[in-house]
Amino acid sequence: MESKSKMMQQQADIVTCGLEVYKEAMERPFTTHGLSVFGNAWDETAKE
Repeated sequence: MESKSKMMQQQADIVTCGLEVYKEAMERPFTTHGLSVFGNAWDETAKE
């Protein structure tokens, strides 16, 4: 966790890390809610 904070403080443009780190970074309440809202709207979209 300390290394992620350090990268943010140094304003890193590119970061190489494992898939689990990316998954963890995306697990935030607003991200989860936004994806849910989008998914529901997509599912309700009329299809031909």
